[in-house]
Amino acid sequence: MKQLPAETVRLLSSSQVITSVVSVVKELLENSLDANATSVDVKLENYGFDKIELRDNGDGIKAADVPVMAMKYYTSKISSSEDLENLTTYGFRGEALGSICCMSEVLITTKTADDDYSTQYILDRSGHVTSQKPSHLGQGTTVTVLKLFKNLPVRKQFYSTDKKCKEEIKKIQKLLMAYAIIKPELRITFTHNKTIMWQKTKVSDHKMAFMAVLGTAVVSNMIAFQHHGEDPEVFLSGFLPKPSSDGYLTSHSGSERSFIFVNNRPVYQKEILKLVQQYYNLKLHKNSNRLCPVFFINITIPPSAVDVNLIPDKSQVLLHNKDHRSRLLTENTKVSTEELMVKMEEMWETLNEEEKKKYEEKAGRDLERYNKQSKKAMDQSIQRSTKEREKKHKSKLKDCLSNQQKLDKHFHSQTEKKHNNCKAIKAVQVPFSMDSFKHKLRMLEQKESDKEEPCLLHLQSFPDAWIITSEKKIMILNPYRVEEALLFKRLLENHELPTEKLDKPIILTDSVFSDSRYKEVLCNMPSESIRFDGSSYLLDSRLSANGFKIKIIPGVSAMENQLEIVGMSNRLPYYGVPDLKEILSAVVNNNAKEVHECRPLKVVNYLEGEAVRLCRQLPLYLSKEDVWDTICRMEKQLGNQHKVCVHGHPFVHYLTDIPQSN
Repeated sequence: MKQLPAETVRLLSSSQVITSVVSVVKELLENSLDANATSVDVKLENYGFDKIELRDNGDGIKAADVPVMAMKYYTSKISSSEDLENLTTYGFRGEALGSICCMSEVLITTKTADDDYSTQYILDRSGHVTSQKPSHLGQGTTVTVLKLFKNLPVRKQFYSTDKKCKEEIKKIQKLLMAYAIIKPELRITFTHNKTIMWQKTKVSDHKMAFMAVLGTAVVSNMIAFQHHGEDPEVFLSGFLPKPSSDGYLTSHSGSERSFIFVNNRPVYQKEILKLVQQYYNLKLHKNSNRLCPVFFINITIPPSAVDVNLIPDKSQVLLHNKDHRSRLLTENTKVSTEELMVKMEEMWETLNEEEKKKYEEKAGRDLERYNKQSKKAMDQSIQRSTKEREKKHKSKLKDCLSNQQKLDKHFHSQTEKKHNNCKAIKAVQVPFSMDSFKHKLRMLEQKESDKEEPCLLHLQSFPDAWIITSEKKIMILNPYRVEEALLFKRLLENHELPTEKLDKPIILTDSVFSDSRYKEVLCNMPSESIRFDGSSYLLDSRLSANGFKIKIIPGVSAMENQLEIVGMSNRLPYYGVPDLKEILSAVVNNNAKEVHECRPLKVVNYLEGEAVRLCRQLPLYLSKEDVWDTICRMEKQLGNQHKVCVHGHPFVHYLTDIPQSN
């Protein structure tokens, strides 16, 4: 790393880089992405004012760069202002960490692939390293920001109300969603006060990322598009609502579900937002509510045609055409970007024509299939009616040919039989009481009313709300919270974390365990048949389900056996020996026999996130039968447990009692 020239600093410098919690998260996240990170964990305490921690698995910071890593205008991403013509990174000014140090206490823990261990550095207000010590963390960088705005009480006072703090959390979540969409290979976890607020796993492409962020129901109402223009050179791609889309799924009251990117950088471009909103409201749904549609557009243009150094957070850009005439896509612009707007209109019209052709082809196929089925049904009806007429005709002929004498004899025998039965009748007195009959009838009605099942009512405006009414009270049920808890319970009991082979096995020596009983428990666990070299692998499900593969090499005695971790799950960051000790502690101290009784805390948090992700893939509108099935499974599987979801929210809310009528 080296210091930027003075003339370049004057072009880039800004004193307003850090203005909020979301600006801190944005700068640190972009540093992680520039360091080729594929896994990022964002943790906040007290809305980020007490602590902000961002951990990644990127390249780390080289030891030679550590003394100047938080000094202003030191950066490895550009060398001069000319490099902005070919900018490929998110950051470039070299002042984010320095600005954060001015307003808080900063700790940086980092490790590169060449380092033997990670090191934690403590920085002062000027960005200088004051002390350092070794750390246990793996490759990557962890930046911890403590006591944000402690030197600027005015900025902290701006967030004195809960409403503004919660709005900041929503802004952070939207920011993470944007990067999660544009970076499908990125895994993100967002935690506030040790509660997982949102997370997204690694996926293969933009469509899967869009689905992971917004859900299957929304993406099924979207259509993918691509449009390429040569003069000026621009490439558009993304997802827009279908012409026949469901307005409840593809629109929102605000723009928090509208994502616009320029060269993979999330930006706020009001003119593009207004264009999409205009087509959505006037041409697709023709309503006057001015709803903001859900969409994802990525605009790719040559880096030399973009200036991202407009405002400190780089959320607005300046585009240049080939004649070098500037057109600013911001709220205060007076010159419209005509070329880009024309391409957007052409692209949307093309999508509408393609969608119209698809519906016409589908309608033609449906009509042809209907005609075939109608013709087949008509032929079958004609054949059936012909057979019935023949059968009736034969029956009439048979009746006409019957013997009249036999009929007379038959009727005479029936009359005699009836007369004999009348003579055999005897009168029997039966005790009967009208009061007893009324009492039994009342008891039967009471029993039937007790068996009556509660009534379910669906609120159309709220897909996750169902009204349950019984004879005495009215409650409101959220079936998605129930499904979330059921999914988490099933994952906790049955899910097995995949195991990846380690390059270097971890030897479990006596010094690793704090309790000698841990090694004894491992040695007594069932193992597979001994291999040719005398070694074997432990088969206990409490280990394999939690992502551990342990090899046992026999010694002179059972306590002298050598144990090695040869495989471990790669789904959890910083997973290792401490988590194995959690499993063994549950076995030793709590006599845990089942897998769900000895899950480490990291695995529990991961499974909670998986349950939330799977629950989001459920249909937005459940049928009454589906909700009844969910209630039955809740009673059967959860029983009398405290019925709350993984976030601690109750399934059922009591509303009121039904007054008893006389």
